[in-house]
This record gives sequence, C-alpha cells and structure tokens, in this order.
Amino acid sequence: MAGYKAVGVVFVRRMIRAAAPEVQLAVTRALTPDELAIYQTCNATDWVPIEIITKMSVASAPLLYPHDDDPLKRVGRELARDNFTGVYSFLVRFLTVPFLIQQTAKLWRTYHQAGEGRSTRVSENEVNFEVLGYPDLPERFRHQTAGFVQEAVSMTGVSNVVVNKTDDDPQCWRWNIRWT
Repeated sequence: MAGYKAVGVVFVRRMIRAAAPEVQLAVTRALTPDELAIYQTCNATDWVPIEIITKMSVASAPLLYPHDDDPLKRVGRELARDNFTGVYSFLVRFLTVPFLIQQTAKLWRTYHQAGEGRSTRVSENEVNFEVLGYPDLPERFRHQTAGFVQEAVSMTGVSNVVVNKTDDDPQCWRWNIRWT
C-alpha cells in the first residue's frame, strides 16, 4: 500500500465527526482495527495507506451527501474547497487552469509516495492531468480526484468545467479537463 499524506484524511475525518452518529458508525465499521487506529490518530503530516482515505470517503460520502448525484465526487470537491480557502482562494483566482494543473502535477509527490504527476495542454481550454507508474491507485480515489480537480479548476473563475477520468491504462491514469 502506497502512502498518502494524511491532510485529506484529517479533513474527511473532521467532516465525519461533525456528521450524524450513523455516518461515524458506518466509517468505523468499514475500517479494519489497524485502519481505524490510523484514522483516529493520524495528523496531517503523517503518511497513511491510500486505501484508508478511499474507504473513509466511500463509506461516508453517500451519508454525508445523500441528495448529491455523485457523493464521492462531492467529497473531492469539498476537499479542494478546503485546501484552497483563505488566502489561497484569492490566489487561485489569478491562476490559469494550465498553470494550476501543472502545479498540481508537480505537487503530486508531496502528497503521494507513488506515481508521477504530469500535465499536458491539449488546447486553449483543455488540459490532461496524468499520473504515471501507479497502477494500484484505487479507482474510487481516482473518482474522488475528479471532483477535487473539478472544484480546483472552477475556483480559478472559469465556467463549465468538465473532468473525465480515463481508466484504460493502469500505467497512466488520466483526467481530461475542459472548460469555457
């Protein structure tokens, strides 16, 4: 299991703890005793198995956002909103989408112990974000990442952001991002 910087775990844990008791119970039941111990004690600078954030998100998303069409993507959007609030929300409005995605690709290794992030500009209003060499990156985490990227890009001020993930090459996971 590859490590993931626990900043996302801490955020989702905070959302779960603020939710109804049934949300907390569903998450704790989804985790093994070892995973639960990590969930309960990790701080934002710790490395945790990526499967823990994935299990937490999958278990809690439909309970946190029962009326959302895609609750797991919503968790990703909320995580992005949390990451880019305060002074960062002001700065994000001045970034271009290609620059933001380029920085995200460069920061991949700050938050993940596996894979290499890269970005490729496809056209004026389209970029690809790719993660190479991480075939066991969980599909549900990749799905949540689509929500994170969608919200981060939306925060730059562009409209009609569409993010499509591609699952056909485990050596190169791709999120295609288009906007107007």
